[in-house]
Amino acid sequence: MDLIGCGCMGFSFTKKYKNAIISFYDVISEMEEQDFISYPDLQSHIAMKGVSEPSEVRMYIPFLMKAKVINPLNCIKNSTGSRIKGFKINDDFFTEQGTEFIKILKLDMNKDLQTDEEVIKKIESLYHKAGMRLVLALTESEDYIYKEIILFLKKYKTIDKNEFYILTTCIENSYTDKLENIIKDYRDNKIGEIHIVQNVNDWQYLTGTLDQLGIIEQDENKNYILTRDALSLEVKENE
Repeated sequence: MDLIGCGCMGFSFTKKYKNAIISFYDVISEMEEQDFISYPDLQSHIAMKGVSEPSEVRMYIPFLMKAKVINPLNCIKNSTGSRIKGFKINDDFFTEQGTEFIKILKLDMNKDLQTDEEVIKKIESLYHKAGMRLVLALTESEDYIYKEIILFLKKYKTIDKNEFYILTTCIENSYTDKLENIIKDYRDNKIGEIHIVQNVNDWQYLTGTLDQLGIIEQDENKNYILTRDALSLEVKENE
């Protein structure tokens, strides 16, 4: 069976990119208000401040917009809405949720300086709750996979790499009505060799993002499950 991904890359919440997001927030907060700055000029400004290379900025800005950290009303797109032309810089650049996330991210990045275990646990709890709010925003974005993987886990409890690509292949080829039977056959070992032939890194990136945000974790069989907190995520079923 040949399977394909969805082409939606997750965002890595490694220490490097956590620091980059915090610095990006600080740089934007220090900028003078302006009605328009082109996307390339903003990338160059961020790079000049030593925060990130333009290629890295192009990776995390769209993600932060989908996660509703950046206010979409401050983004100016082309006439078709397919490309970012620039941004409006003002006090509304970051959403209230986004500002709260950055504050918690700063706490998380400094938690190693804490000596009180209870304080550390509190920070981790705040970070995971903020992560859930981000993921809820992502489930409402055009990148359907965030919503679909959570719905899958709520129904089937666990997911492995092959099941992930079965899910995305069914969606991409518009035969989700067959998903339940295919998953049953797969779990009953009735499916032969599986080959991932397109977007082979989707699984790695997306599970990495959700794991780092405290949404999923591995069970004893190395399959992914929803964390205890994430079980309460309210994601609308597909109509």
